[in-house]
Amino acid sequence: NGKYGVIDTYGKELLAPSLYQFEILNESKGKNYNIRNKEKIDVFDEDFQLLFSSDLDYIGNFNSWLAPVRKGQNWGYIDYSGMIQIPLIYDYCGEFNDYNYEAIAIKNSAFFKINTLGTVLEHNGGLTIDLNKYLSHATQSNRFNMEKYNQVSFSPNQYTTEFIKVKDKKSNKYGVVDIMFNEVIPTEYDEIFGLPSSNYPDIYVFRLNDKYGLMNTAGRMITNALYDKIEDNKRKNVKASKDGHIILLDYDGKEIK
Repeated sequence: NGKYGVIDTYGKELLAPSLYQFEILNESKGKNYNIRNKEKIDVFDEDFQLLFSSDLDYIGNFNSWLAPVRKGQNWGYIDYSGMIQIPLIYDYCGEFNDYNYEAIAIKNSAFFKINTLGTVLEHNGGLTIDLNKYLSHATQSNRFNMEKYNQVSFSPNQYTTEFIKVKDKKSNKYGVVDIMFNEVIPTEYDEIFGLPSSNYPDIYVFRLNDKYGLMNTAGRMITNALYDKIEDNKRKNVKASKDGHIILLDYDGKEIK
């Protein structure tokens, strides 16, 4: 009849065919299954007993009795009954940690650590999120400017995860935005990439008119586009080539004699 159900590996029916759409939204971890069923999300327990249905756009994993949820561009948390326990006031919410009952939330480009009561906790930095998951939700919720950019990838530098490389649809040039898609480096470059070594986490290599240069993560020019090639030297310097000669550059872009 065109509906979906669930059976186990032995063919035993766990859920009779009743769903018009079957898309599991969360990595269930054996706790619950959040399944998109047309215009709603049905949340089942581990035995595929229906807990509740919701018109939210996304429901994540339940950890510490709460799951991050999204409606439009707003994030918060619900409990196992589907009741909102932490208001949808954030720009992004991560999953709670079952060990310390803490989660990471983002609002107005700032990172926060919160507990299951929604109280903001003190932290000393070092907060991280799953960029892959965040980017997926940013595009789905139209926080990502799909009219302006046609390509989004992780930070040009793998050690600087708060920045995202984008490609302009009209010019096909690259730039960098922060995690809230605010422009950090304008889309004016033929390519931007980071150095594989962690010795230079705050430096980008850029290509412009077939020449390479260096800039920092704020877009400040360190060297102009003067070099035929720039690559990581895996030491405390950068290797560049110019007019057939190998040149070593320091952190400030000065040539090492």
